[in-house]
Amino acid sequence: MTDPNKAASNNISHDGGLDVAPNENVTYDTDTNATVSFLLGKSKASKDIKQTVTQLRGSERTTPTSTKEFQNGEITYENYNDIGLSLEFLNETVDCIHLYNETKYTDFTPFPRGQRIVPPFDIDFAKDAAKDVVSKLGEPTSKGGTGVQIFIVYEMLGIKISFNANDWEQAGASIHSMAVWKASEGE
Repeated sequence: MTDPNKAASNNISHDGGLDVAPNENVTYDTDTNATVSFLLGKSKASKDIKQTVTQLRGSERTTPTSTKEFQNGEITYENYNDIGLSLEFLNETVDCIHLYNETKYTDFTPFPRGQRIVPPFDIDFAKDAAKDVVSKLGEPTSKGGTGVQIFIVYEMLGIKISFNANDWEQAGASIHSMAVWKASEGE
């Protein structure tokens, strides 16, 4: 069986390595690794979200640690602080996934390692530094944060990665967090 993360690192697709149509019914497969990207486009009531949280927590508890609403409820964040995961919903559908690696300045514990649900594009929170990410994915679409936490953005891949550094001279800076969204089309 092909590991979707290996496929993603060798032939990067816009969805993080999974060939899933936005409206396709995805069945959670506990025999292979899956990137968190498969949750994009899922409704709040999706069994895939509940199964993912159950898998990452190692328990049947699926309720978020906290929920925050913005823009009159149009945007909702379901935070799972105990597993380093935050799901951003736009009109009741997963629009962005936030994964946390470092806990400094956040209430999140690190996203679990050694699980079957992993960050996309073969990014390894435990091993990869800023220079490793650029080596794997190439030059980013944009970067920023000089003087504060630095970050890189890959619009065509639908990811933003923040690092534990405040300037670009720290190429060995560890990953702080990652945001994953539906990649932009074209260009």
